[in-house]
Amino acid sequence: MSPGDVIRWDNFSLQKGPGEDKARWFVFLGDNGRFEVPAVLFALTATTQLHYYEARGARAGRKVVYFEPSPASPFEGKCLIDVENDHYELNPLSLKEMDADIEAKGCISHEKLLEIWRIIAVSSRYSRRIKEDIRRCLEESGIRGL
Repeated sequence: MSPGDVIRWDNFSLQKGPGEDKARWFVFLGDNGRFEVPAVLFALTATTQLHYYEARGARAGRKVVYFEPSPASPFEGKCLIDVENDHYELNPLSLKEMDADIEAKGCISHEKLLEIWRIIAVSSRYSRRIKEDIRRCLEESGIRGL
């Protein structure tokens, strides 16, 4: 997987909080390095629950990146990524084991990746190490202007 790749994971059971297993959409940001053990993939999840982010919503004012449905977008509907929400650290082996439930949907634009990166770079919710790993992965994939 490369930074910006989008996957849909049906029956996702690793939710951070109560709720039933459901489909989740993820944007892959990078990994912790080829030689690190255990290997970790960093990803953010998208939501269609836009009302929480409106002016009087519970998450109003959070740093988010919006996506509109279009031929260039891997998303099927209007959604957003709450960059200030907890990121997921996924085990690559879990992805392989759940292959039947995971579908590659495409890739977000370099501009959207930069928008996400600029929020991460100044956020206190990401450790310095994770920021360095994500930046390295973005650079290795040809993203400029970091």
